[in-house]
Amino acid sequence: MIEPSDTHDYQPLWTLVGGGAAPLKQSRRAESSVMPKGVHWVKDRAETVDPEAQAVTTAGGQSVGYDYLVVCPGIQLDWGKVPGMADALLTPAVSTNYSYELAPKTWELIKGMRSGTAVFTMPTGPIKCAGAPQKIAYLAADHCAGTKDEITYNLMHVVPPQSAPDWVKRSPLADAANPAGYVEIDKNTMQHTRIGTCSRSATPGAAPTARPAPPSASRRPSSPKASRP
Repeated sequence: MIEPSDTHDYQPLWTLVGGGAAPLKQSRRAESSVMPKGVHWVKDRAETVDPEAQAVTTAGGQSVGYDYLVVCPGIQLDWGKVPGMADALLTPAVSTNYSYELAPKTWELIKGMRSGTAVFTMPTGPIKCAGAPQKIAYLAADHCAGTKDEITYNLMHVVPPQSAPDWVKRSPLADAANPAGYVEIDKNTMQHTRIGTCSRSATPGAAPTARPAPPSASRRPSSPKASRP
């Protein structure tokens, strides 16, 4: 298992954090606590894949050989593809639930506003937790319905365009016909169409689906599963 992180974030819960329905601390735990027993953990970041040599090179220069490769690095948040979006997050009225640090800000904005207009953005193309951009709007509307005042919100919640991590885009695993650089797979088997020793789990495969999170997250916020949307 090649994984650089010290902590594991259960990202589906961040929507509920932004809606005031769950505490942020429940979404984060030590990466070691979710690492399967008996698995050798290479604590580094994957940089390149050589299908012919059947090896992955890490950021630290280590070469990790494999018999079979399962590609699941998640989806990259492309904040820079929308001019001004990254800078807007530094302003008082803009937030996003696609960040551990900013999800609580979303709730502060929702519960604190008494006038104005709320804008909730949603990018085109496949994104992780595809319902999240709409869910936060529904949670905000529910909060509004539960107050005595007639409220509209002077805030914006933004979600950036998303794509395969840059190292996947540059690798032989990528689908040349896919503008987001997702792994070239058979949508029925999740197996790579050209490389028999490679399969894809979760994101970022070029399948005609969204990248949703388990709906059970909203039912059991106190028990986050070891899952990466």
